[in-house]
Amino acid sequence: MHIYLARKCANVAVCLLLIFPLLTSASAQTVIATIPASNGLQGDPMTLAVNPFTNRFYIAGDGIEVVDQKSNSVLQTISVGGGSLSSIAIDPVRRMAYVFDESGSESPALYAINLTTNTIVNSLVTNAGYPPPMLALNPATNRLYVELDGAITVFDASTFAQIASIPYSHSGPPAQIAVNPATNRIYMLYNLFPGFMQVIDGNTNTTITTMTGLAELAISLDIDPFRNLIYVSGQIGQVSVVNGATNGLITTINNIPGQPEGISVDPVHQKIYLANSSLNEVQIIDGTSNTLESTTIPVGNYPDNTAIDYLHGLLYVGNTNAFNYVANGTTVSVIKLY
Repeated sequence: MHIYLARKCANVAVCLLLIFPLLTSASAQTVIATIPASNGLQGDPMTLAVNPFTNRFYIAGDGIEVVDQKSNSVLQTISVGGGSLSSIAIDPVRRMAYVFDESGSESPALYAINLTTNTIVNSLVTNAGYPPPMLALNPATNRLYVELDGAITVFDASTFAQIASIPYSHSGPPAQIAVNPATNRIYMLYNLFPGFMQVIDGNTNTTITTMTGLAELAISLDIDPFRNLIYVSGQIGQVSVVNGATNGLITTINNIPGQPEGISVDPVHQKIYLANSSLNEVQIIDGTSNTLESTTIPVGNYPDNTAIDYLHGLLYVGNTNAFNYVANGTTVSVIKLY
């Protein structure tokens, strides 16, 4: 496994991020902190990202909140554009963040932020419409993937020079984009009935295949880079498991209570975590048997998305407080996994 990852990863630090956690062991899952947060000004749910190498966690909503992972305290809020941020991606090695701002008062734009100084170092005005674009980064190739103008636009992350434009395989936009840096594959998930996913070769910037018959109303995906598995959550109580080597459906886990939203994979212990927006909890899937466990973890109101730091065994859950059911209820729950 280590030889395979070393060959596939162009960046040594990215490889270490994948390999180092194999030395850890599992224990009970516990909420250890709740961090105040904000959504984007247009009501778009916050998005989350982690740099485990610097012990920093980032909440993109109305600005970017910089959180110390050790104390779970907000160190700074970085003002970006008009403050309606729709997506964030982190390069843990180069210490860069990329975020898209969709604002009614400013031109929609893509921003690059130096996370050593927490300052904006590059921006690119776009004509993106609503809903705001999602984006993803491959830190091993330094390529950025952004939904723009009915296609996925590939940028050089250092210069924002456009490299390619990859057409949607279905009427877009996708619900999420994700990258497997170990295989240089990009996955575009469409919120359809049934779920639909486009698989892209990052070497050629071409579509390899499209997959249908995935979890109904597919909304989120995450990747196990060790086993090359893709997990897709659907809002009608399903999670599909896809073989990344063959692009074949392995199984779909059905009858999951409530409404699954964000999904994060712990490849170390082969656990999959689901933010369930209607039950206000995180559900757990055993990745060895592809079965739903009975244990759940209560979190805040309307959890919509997640981010995992499996180097330190931490799961972050964005409680977006949809419809403002709870005063000051927009928070991030910090869960200690092991």
